[in-house]
Amino acid sequence: MLDLNLGLSPNINFTCKQSRTVDIIGKIICYNQGKLAEYSYLAGEKHKALKETMRGPDRKNISKIKQLRDELTNFLNIELKNASDENFKLIKQYFENRSEKEPRICIKVHNEGMIVPLFRDRRSINDESYPIEANTGFSEIAKKTGYEFLCNNIPASIKNNSYINARIIPDRLTHYKEQSLIQRLRKIDDVDWANCWKEAEGEAGERNHPPLETCYKSTLIIPMTLLNNSLSREFIQRFEIEEKVSPRSIYGFLCFDHQEIDYFDKKPDITIGYILADMLSLYLINSLTYVDYSTTFSAVEELLAKGSE
Repeated sequence: MLDLNLGLSPNINFTCKQSRTVDIIGKIICYNQGKLAEYSYLAGEKHKALKETMRGPDRKNISKIKQLRDELTNFLNIELKNASDENFKLIKQYFENRSEKEPRICIKVHNEGMIVPLFRDRRSINDESYPIEANTGFSEIAKKTGYEFLCNNIPASIKNNSYINARIIPDRLTHYKEQSLIQRLRKIDDVDWANCWKEAEGEAGERNHPPLETCYKSTLIIPMTLLNNSLSREFIQRFEIEEKVSPRSIYGFLCFDHQEIDYFDKKPDITIGYILADMLSLYLINSLTYVDYSTTFSAVEELLAKGSE
């Protein structure tokens, strides 16, 4: 659950860093206020047009219904990506000057027990899907805690058997030695660490060593969920929200990672991470409202399926 205590002093004597953080939070809230209002209204109008057509004289016009269905789903998907891209840009302002290298940011969702990449701030390799159990971060959140997962030293955590990641080959860590302070200060690429990761698929289908930026040592995962909120029984039943920790109670995951150890600052990073995740989850909930939980949309899909037979 969101905790807005950013460690600001009671007498409101903001430091430059604290003031800048508040400014970034303001930008995030301001942007999403307008974008969410627009997203919800326009999605509602497109869904309304689809619903009225299904009930009107054109209810057997397969071509028109398909066109309206596609307009709705394309709008929901494209604008969700646009909103994600803009929010990624805003949150990167928060991480500025912490390192010469930016963190990577993405949204992932679960589908039939698999963790599937949805949107990413930048593409480095061809993303693959993995079982929830194949990554400690996702399994801890989705099956145990329902709260954020933070690991600031993945190499050490793997060696002490407290972290697994399907992309990392544990046996290769046997001879891996953490970089010295001098090596880190000199910004020497940790090629030995990159060699501990599975080869990635290239554009032509070949297998290559993954780019260094994808071989992270710190990770922060924030759940996009309503699990920790006080909700009405009607809403819980309508959205099929399980009142216990499970993959079904989580809509998605906001993921951050970085090449350096100890990159994330626990309390403030988790706090602002939840602010962003909570904002982005509202787009996902809107999308679910007009697609997964819409009786109209279900009827449309059934009609189109019959029409293609």
